[in-house]
Amino acid sequence: MREGLGVGEATIVFAYYKGAYGPTVGIDIQKLDRLRDIKTAIADLSKGLIQKFSMHDLPSVVMVTPLKSFTLLLIGSKDDPTRKKIKRLGKPDGSLMLQWDQTGYEWETTCELVSELEEIASEGLAGHQYLTDGSSDDVLVELAFKE
Repeated sequence: MREGLGVGEATIVFAYYKGAYGPTVGIDIQKLDRLRDIKTAIADLSKGLIQKFSMHDLPSVVMVTPLKSFTLLLIGSKDDPTRKKIKRLGKPDGSLMLQWDQTGYEWETTCELVSELEEIASEGLAGHQYLTDGSSDDVLVELAFKE
């Protein structure tokens, strides 16, 4: 994912692109500590310790144009079964801001997926994990470690 993006030594790269399964946010991580930072934030959301987390505020992050921000949000309930978890918030300048809303239980499930990738990464192996379901959202989220 990094090739040709001009991201230098950034340890986390967020890119929005048309992937094999549709619109995708690829999160490419190069250091285990940064993967653990993301896992901690998601765990805190799942427990209700925080209500909102701005992924673009993590250390050494590059958001590849048109993506400008990616925010995770804890919501109280999912009253509408057809709701989209990821909202695209476009701006007049053409940049893209994404907001990912989930309940505590949904964030707990996401945290388990990140933990599986962390297990692989802690053994020094590359890998990836899809964190969303393409059938229920307009955008997939793929978290990759050293791919």
